Amino acid sequence: MEYFIEHILTLLLNYVGKYLKKKLLPKKKTIEIIYKSDNYIVINKPHDLLINSSNPENKDTLEWRLLAVFPWLANPSLKNRFYFVHRLDYAVSGLIMVALNRRACVAAATCFQNRTVSKYYLALVRGHVSADQLIDVQVPVGVDIAEQSLSNRMSTGEGRCVGGSMKGARTQMLVIERGVFTPDGYPATKVLLKLITGRRHQLRVHCSHLGHTIVGDYTYSNRRDTKPPRTFLHSFRLVLKDGVECIDVSTGDPFVSACVWTPVEVVNCLDADAFRQLETPALPLQTTITS
Repeated sequence: MEYFIEHILTLLLNYVGKYLKKKLLPKKKTIEIIYKSDNYIVINKPHDLLINSSNPENKDTLEWRLLAVFPWLANPSLKNRFYFVHRLDYAVSGLIMVALNRRACVAAATCFQNRTVSKYYLALVRGHVSADQLIDVQVPVGVDIAEQSLSNRMSTGEGRCVGGSMKGARTQMLVIERGVFTPDGYPATKVLLKLITGRRHQLRVHCSHLGHTIVGDYTYSNRRDTKPPRTFLHSFRLVLKDGVECIDVSTGDPFVSACVWTPVEVVNCLDADAFRQLETPALPLQTTITS
């Protein structure tokens, strides 16, 4: 009889333990793999996620999520265990590439350094951008002297920047749709952005410079845009031809939900023609911003 009771109690405790583990413990956070080969992984990074962290207590980073899914791909000789070829800001979602061996890392890094990689982003920006044609922003950016130790904020104003920090920066913008940011009913524009140079916060500071801050960008709205659930900037498409592989990958448009975006006017379809306009801009049909 005692053995029977002990057996029942053991089964009951095991059941309760499994139930509590399933219901109370946080679910394992996974990653979305867009592309994988022997040389590269391309990941669709969630917004508000660090690539890695110097804080040993912070285990919710892209590095740790990769380690959980692909522990055999980690390289213990690397500081961050993986070859992160480029970076995305904490607030930005979308495509990020990880090399799986040194040869691939060197090849891809060389392409990024030589600006032979094509990187396209989608964003929702405040207000209606009036231009229907391509906007070519060629405005230098530098470290904002007032916030060096706060937000790593950048600026386009020479008088606002740390001496010697101004560097040339170029962004191309094409309006996709004009509409309304649904949660607050404020006019907004969906734009396709091509990053020509790769300065810190470049897309965010250039949009702000044009007077169309990205929705939810706390830093470049001067800490006013606090209600949106995220910064609406997404790394949408990545094209790389580095001699190791030819990669052309994209995600879906993350800003189509009716609870976020209400389009009113379609200016350019998000298709091959939109990318063609950014790849081979017609000079008479574009607006160039240099200051």
